[in-house]
Amino acid sequence: FLFYDGLAGFNSPLSYAMGPRKAKEAFPQLAEDIKYGAVYCEAMHNDARTGTSIALTAANHGATIANYVEMVGLVKDSDGKATGAVCLDKMTGEKFEVKATAVVLATGAFLDSIRRMEDPNAEKAVAAAAGVHIILPGYFTPGGMGLCNLRTKRGATMYFLPWQGHTIVGSTDKKCDATSSPAVTEDEIQYLVNEAASCLSGDIRVRRSDVLSAWQGWRPLYRDPNAPPGAPVSRHHAIGVDPKTGVTFICGGKWSTYRAMAEELIDKVRTCLSRKAHLPE
Repeated sequence: FLFYDGLAGFNSPLSYAMGPRKAKEAFPQLAEDIKYGAVYCEAMHNDARTGTSIALTAANHGATIANYVEMVGLVKDSDGKATGAVCLDKMTGEKFEVKATAVVLATGAFLDSIRRMEDPNAEKAVAAAAGVHIILPGYFTPGGMGLCNLRTKRGATMYFLPWQGHTIVGSTDKKCDATSSPAVTEDEIQYLVNEAASCLSGDIRVRRSDVLSAWQGWRPLYRDPNAPPGAPVSRHHAIGVDPKTGVTFICGGKWSTYRAMAEELIDKVRTCLSRKAHLPE
């Protein structure tokens, strides 16, 4: 944790350890058998607000943004190079074309399904991992203090955090392909309820009826299509260009690196366009 503090330039309150008595004072809801606690500072992030802010900022700089619009194919020239996208308005059913100097696929966990529009046999580049979260009432956590359990029954990490007046518990980690508007299975919800209950005092019952909401999302973990079977996936991002269509794609990464990813992606597109036009990069 001191190394963790060092990575932050010691700009946050320092990490520290506390014994069972202090831990129960700081987090009265904890189970009785706790032996010690390690406390560290972490940032909180509302990803929905960030995503909306990015879209609105792009629009403010002249971008055209569209919700409920799905890309269903590419527009190509006589050489097979992509010159735009065929789109479907999911609200009206209307199809239309968008012309472009460069086409970029920044589709997260859905990258493989987009790539297979052109090549049904394309090797997978995404090892999508589904994560379920549940929301419980706020009284399950003290104000300003959360819990990280590093050893759940599945060997995964579980977070139990105060969030906008409530308590957020997550997440699961299940390898499966991404789908739109996913339903959360009852097994995944019950697993999180049981894991939450195991961390808390027996005086506090965590019941299925305490779950206020649940949702599922996917981590777009990058997988090298040329890697041998069983090779580990990457938590970093990768940028590539399809030599047949000239489409640029980006996969992997996370919110904490999105700005650096975007800059690297734009630099890659500019380089490709300069080579195409035989201009200095």
